[in-house]
Amino acid sequence: GEVTTTIPSVDVVVHEGQTDPLLPPASACDTSSLSTAAHRSGETCSSATSTTQLSYVQFARIGLGLQRSQITGNMRMPPAGPVDVSYHLYGSALPSSTSATSQLQPAPQLQPALWQPSKAPAARPIPAQGNALGSTPNHSPRAGGPTYSPTSEPSNPDPEHASFFDNIDTSLESIATLAPDSPNLKASLHSIAQNIAAAQQAFTPAHPEASAPPLAAALKSTDALIQSLNAANLPALQKANVLHELRIKRVQLNDALVLALGLTLDASAIAQNFPIGAAPEISLALHKASSEPATIAAESVVLTSSHTPKELSSNPTFTPGQAVTSQLQTQPTTLADVTRPYFTRDNIEQPVYNLSDPALRNAPSTPWPLEAWATVQYSGTQIHLGRIVHSGSQPVSIVPPISIASSPAATVFPLTQTETQLTATLRTLGTVSANINVTSPKNWTIAAKAVPSKSSTTDHPIDFFAHPTAPFTTPQLFHVTAETPDHHVYSESFRPAGYPGLILTNYYAPATTRIVPVDLKLPERHRIAYLPGTGDSDAEALASLGLAPTILTVADLTPSNLAQYDTVLLGVRTYSAHPDLHGAPTKALLDYVRAGGNVVVQFQTAEFTAADAPYPLTLGYDAEKVVDETDPVVLLEPTNPLLTTPNKITPADFNNWIEERGHGFLQTWDPHYTPLLETHDPGGPETAAELPQRGGLLTTSLGKGHWTYCAFALYRQLPEAVPGAYRLFLNLLSPTP
Repeated sequence: GEVTTTIPSVDVVVHEGQTDPLLPPASACDTSSLSTAAHRSGETCSSATSTTQLSYVQFARIGLGLQRSQITGNMRMPPAGPVDVSYHLYGSALPSSTSATSQLQPAPQLQPALWQPSKAPAARPIPAQGNALGSTPNHSPRAGGPTYSPTSEPSNPDPEHASFFDNIDTSLESIATLAPDSPNLKASLHSIAQNIAAAQQAFTPAHPEASAPPLAAALKSTDALIQSLNAANLPALQKANVLHELRIKRVQLNDALVLALGLTLDASAIAQNFPIGAAPEISLALHKASSEPATIAAESVVLTSSHTPKELSSNPTFTPGQAVTSQLQTQPTTLADVTRPYFTRDNIEQPVYNLSDPALRNAPSTPWPLEAWATVQYSGTQIHLGRIVHSGSQPVSIVPPISIASSPAATVFPLTQTETQLTATLRTLGTVSANINVTSPKNWTIAAKAVPSKSSTTDHPIDFFAHPTAPFTTPQLFHVTAETPDHHVYSESFRPAGYPGLILTNYYAPATTRIVPVDLKLPERHRIAYLPGTGDSDAEALASLGLAPTILTVADLTPSNLAQYDTVLLGVRTYSAHPDLHGAPTKALLDYVRAGGNVVVQFQTAEFTAADAPYPLTLGYDAEKVVDETDPVVLLEPTNPLLTTPNKITPADFNNWIEERGHGFLQTWDPHYTPLLETHDPGGPETAAELPQRGGLLTTSLGKGHWTYCAFALYRQLPEAVPGAYRLFLNLLSPTP
């Protein structure tokens, strides 16, 4: 709450431009751009030798460049050299006493890592300075350093040597302050800290195993201390707090020994998906890179709550450079083991997720069903390694033996229409077969198109035609199920979802189709061409009405080819998806309009410029958006053909929209354009109302034809069968006479 008019003093300086001999050499990495194919595939650095190392900020930028969902090709590697980041300490609230005041928290559990290749990777060593175990046993406040209070004004005379932890006791011995009633605790912690310090002193990147003996001694002492504290007569809160901290150290020491000894565990299966009832066989490969003597004490595969140990007739020893392999048979899986996200939504408008297991709240994903574990004995200690069982690049999943899907999930039914089509797609694992059934609402008949009674194919689509026998005015829901000979009924589909190259998750969806009645007239001229952008359902929506468009590529945008179409539709963000759309292809589109064609451009991003339009326009910074899907929409030109032909658009057509009104509204435009609609977010108690947005739907004549820009979120409405969005969409695709 304080305000200053002067530049704050510098209390801590972090040198992000420093190099480190443990980082890859700079010459081994493509530092010109982070958007190359090598970076996208994760192969950012080779093994070339160089004396110039990457800096911390350069190495971090490589990692950022691998972010799949948002990073574009515009990010580049920062140059080598000093990069200093300064911090000012505005205040401190260090406790006046060291009594335990923290609340109880669950102790961390050792987690299995993802798979690694059987060959030993380069060890991830503990830094020579600092401590990878999370404590700095020899750290003490700088001599003469200031003591801060919440109201004191920081002033650091030596920021170059300052730390964020100054005046905070981060030593391992400080854990003893959590249990003042245990007089011998500090001495025991000091002994562990001495072993950790010895491990740091012995560490070298070339021989991380030199740190293993003192790490093992620290781990052994930690286990003994945990055991004695469990039996000690201490206040419950003191005991819980100390055990929590020690279990953290136990996990960290375990992981440090895994790295020091060069231990790796791989666990693989022959398939990525196993059906309920299967008992997958797991191949294990345990490898030790160092020559330190160690033996394998146990191996197991964990499937949910079951545990399948492998009986070892003897404790095999490692041969450096050779993997110890074995096969483990798991217990049969059950319905409870099916791998599915723990969070779901009943519909796209529900603002919160339903949790199947509240304990997993904030977890990135549901834990994978199969984990392999190995216990290694070394120097009187037990080291645990875990790996998620995988097949190829993906974790193994337990899935239902049948996936049954119904498509489309939602579709409109024009009042003049007599039937609609839905497609049931059956996918099976193994030799299981099933009957497909469609349950329809009252006053509907269902006819299948050459459907066999049973199917055992891997992926078998079957078309059904639904006929209403009486008029209907409300949405109708159709359910598709698949029943196996043993009378198990399945009613949902699943498919892998996620970014290529990353871990995928099975996405489950009910096998239903929702049919929505709508007063809808189709355009008389409907030779439609469509250039896809970054992803929308335009083609599917048109196909459901018998207006299947011709899918174009940028190379197809030539005057002779375009002349055969009544309308050319550009999908969302086409100029982002196709950088080669600028220039000659866009000129061909504009010439097509001049010759009498109709071009509709959907929501675009910053790549779209005035050079891509008939007359000047700007998207503005960050492209205006209207996020409240209930905001009123005003018809500025209600008699314009785009709002009357063939469907008369009224404000009611903007009822029941989902997610948003639109995205990528134009900020400025030439007077040649005619804005047709106006909307804006109204604001709230803490936010100002948005300026009225008229840049969501603009049209202009050009030569004999018309060019239209639409930022209204039709691409979100069409998959949900929103009637008004369909009516407006078809109007935009209707060439004006």
